[in-house]
Amino acid sequence: MKTIALVLGAAAIAAFATSVSAQTTPGEIPAERAAGGHDKINFFDSYDANGDASVSEAEFKVQREKDFKRIDAKSSGVISEADYVDDFAVRLDRQLKAMRDGQIKQAYVRFGVLDTNKDGHISPEEFNASGSKLFSTLDTNRDGVVDEKDNTEKF
Repeated sequence: MKTIALVLGAAAIAAFATSVSAQTTPGEIPAERAAGGHDKINFFDSYDANGDASVSEAEFKVQREKDFKRIDAKSSGVISEADYVDDFAVRLDRQLKAMRDGQIKQAYVRFGVLDTNKDGHISPEEFNASGSKLFSTLDTNRDGVVDEKDNTEKF
């Protein structure tokens, strides 16, 4: 099971790294980052309206006004705790759905890789061959143990 978790984790990291490199504008925030955050990439997602990889104070203020109006669902002129949390929940649900959909898609791909004879089943031999390959990839010093002595940055 740890072998599968490592493979799944590596696929998720690769998919996320690929998505981070994409330039977006506030209306096009990738689902995998929909819930936002305090990193620079999230700042650009939210405020770089013209996609030029910079945010002027004017761009920032315009988007903040739009965000306030969106979050103030009842147009009351203030954002209640419920409004704020509900808006976040919608964005988080979008992010989680995108992550789930991507991982399920990857599960089909991984199954296709593991099913080397393409018979629609993963035999114990096919399953163990994949695990052995992963172990030998991570055991860079070839001592039969995967630990901090192994240089796994290549993985």
